[in-house]
Amino acid sequence: PAGPGPQWRRSRHVILTSGTTGKPKRAARSGGDASSVLALVAGLPYRARETHLIAAPMFHSWGWLNTLLTMLYSSTVVVTRSFDPAGVLALIERERCQVLVAAPVMLRRIMDLPPEARRRPDTGSLRAVAVSGSSLSPALAGAFMDEFGEVLYNLYGSTEAGYATVASPADLRAAPGTAGRPLPGVEVRVLTSTGADCPPQIPGDIWVRSHDSLADARAPRPGRRGRGQVRTGDIGWFDVDGRLFVGGRADDMIITGGENVYPVEVENALEQHPAVLEAVVTGVTDEEYGQVIAAHLVLRHGQSLTPDDLRAWCRQRLAPFQVPRRFLFHDGLPHNVSGKVVKSALREHDG
Repeated sequence: PAGPGPQWRRSRHVILTSGTTGKPKRAARSGGDASSVLALVAGLPYRARETHLIAAPMFHSWGWLNTLLTMLYSSTVVVTRSFDPAGVLALIERERCQVLVAAPVMLRRIMDLPPEARRRPDTGSLRAVAVSGSSLSPALAGAFMDEFGEVLYNLYGSTEAGYATVASPADLRAAPGTAGRPLPGVEVRVLTSTGADCPPQIPGDIWVRSHDSLADARAPRPGRRGRGQVRTGDIGWFDVDGRLFVGGRADDMIITGGENVYPVEVENALEQHPAVLEAVVTGVTDEEYGQVIAAHLVLRHGQSLTPDDLRAWCRQRLAPFQVPRRFLFHDGLPHNVSGKVVKSALREHDG
């Protein structure tokens, strides 16, 4: 007699968190339903049977997601063993890639190439450069689009929450620094500690609910029982046009003299300086102010600046309490494999 029929089980894959606050953690996914796929299809300008160069690491969610999407679109995948900015531009020319999938730090390395090295390869086939995984500074986004055209898309989300918002080239031009608008079918809220929605321009905790969120990460929102969402751990705000801005990790917020300072605002101001390649700020314990701001900087090749130069620059663009007290110069900042700066490795240099 025939035995019982096959026992179907939903497939599952395991990806790693970025590990900026500790060791990377495993996050098991069973895969979202059709609505989660449709949200990404609607948010990204991908087309069928194109060529995608996936430079982002595939063992994190951004690279892995794009690998799956290329299968959906019957597209060709081009991969590299390691990231080399000049080599990636050469690959785009050789393979006539229409899509580049990367992390913001990779765009920074491309833009740090000499102008002639950036412009020698023919990259005219590129229609979309999709980035995610860490903060995309307004200065970097603007400079990249000035060089390569209106092709840049920035996705925001987390391993646990899934992807939440996307910023198109038009969004990045109109509202520099934005993480964009919620993807179709994704609910994004900015909430106070009591669970109330923050008005536009008022920072709060970012919560996300989507079909792609990890079930075991979901939790009722404070004060709103039964409306399970995932808290991303980031502080952010919406502007009056419904675009999300991310100020940084809640744990990284600096309180100096009773004022809240969101690191990304200071970092963005510093990176607008033409001599600054990359900037990261941290909070340093101080007996008088509670914390003071330390700025860690990498300068462009052949450039030099003094702390007084940078202090004067910041005073023209930031509130007095946002101006760093300390400036530390580095040959390079510590990045993990997903492109995020490991701030814990910098704090030992704060002094």
